[in-house]
Amino acid sequence: HMRDNTNPVSELLLCLGGPIIWAVHFFVMYGASTLACLNSSARHSTPFFVFAFSLTLVAIFAVLGLTAWQVARASHRETSGDQTDGRRFLRTISILLGSATLLAIAWATLPLLMLPSCSSQAV
Repeated sequence: HMRDNTNPVSELLLCLGGPIIWAVHFFVMYGASTLACLNSSARHSTPFFVFAFSLTLVAIFAVLGLTAWQVARASHRETSGDQTDGRRFLRTISILLGSATLLAIAWATLPLLMLPSCSSQAV
């Protein structure tokens, strides 16, 4: 049995990588939306949509890459028989969180792109 020298803290950070990417995406998107609300025409301008779409694509590809890497690591470890139950659990959770994160990114982005905001109109 070979000794595995991976750090448990790095394993935990890899496990939480998807949700961390989602959180950064969420705060940057809504922060940019808030800043765009300061200029009423900027919220529905082409640069805002390009920024939002680009940031979303970067976040999606980052999560896909992280999840694919975890899948590759998990399958490599299973074939070599060099995986403890705890690490197998963390990798499985990481893959599941990565999948859920993809949905969360789409869910957080759609309202920004589809719904009007910055409604300062008095009734």
